[in-house]
Amino acid sequence: VAGQDSEFSIDGGPAQTRNSNDISDVIGDVTVSLKSIGSTTISVARDQEPAIELIREFVEKFNESVKSIAELVGEEGKLSGDSSIRSLKTRLETTIFSLVPGLSGDFESLIDIGISTGEGFDPSQVFSLEIDESRLSEAIAENLSNVEGLFANEAETGVTDLLFEFLDSITESRGFLHDRSRANGSIEAQILSLNDRIDAKEVRVALKEARLRAQFTRMEQMASTFQVQAAAFSGFGGIF
Repeated sequence: VAGQDSEFSIDGGPAQTRNSNDISDVIGDVTVSLKSIGSTTISVARDQEPAIELIREFVEKFNESVKSIAELVGEEGKLSGDSSIRSLKTRLETTIFSLVPGLSGDFESLIDIGISTGEGFDPSQVFSLEIDESRLSEAIAENLSNVEGLFANEAETGVTDLLFEFLDSITESRGFLHDRSRANGSIEAQILSLNDRIDAKEVRVALKEARLRAQFTRMEQMASTFQVQAAAFSGFGGIF
């Protein structure tokens, strides 16, 4: 028996036919699979997981960055007490909760969509973000474009827009971290000076080593001479 095209209609519209039971060209970004004769109601919901996973990753990386800076400037850190580096951490913390103007929607900051420091925030501890995923899921369902705009938008006023702008400015070849690492050339000059001092020390050590070896050689020669003289004196003893 020759196969027949499937026949269907949507929302009481005209009959349509396709040569497959999998139809992907009638509802945008949705594939409908025809299983049997009859009618049914189709509910289409947005898959939120990809967006939530991206936000999870962003929060995780942000927390790692802040924690790393806190360890560096801590009491036992390599940059302990460095106020200029500590200020970078403060800038990141304040930027993350910046108000984002001009968006169409009720969400004006990440706090509005469930991203915060948590209910048990302790200012004496390392700054860390938490996600209320229930609230975030509600926000995405309510107004996805508003949520997107909080992170990045055409006006470049989103949180990640501001963070990228700040990070680019301090990491570029003429940025703060580059200048800070060289301290206008003074640190590099100190390194060169220390290397020169090391080279000079090595030269002095080599000269002292050569001098000690020469002295040791002379001592061995004198010892040998004393041994010869001692042998001669012992011969005189036999005569007398």
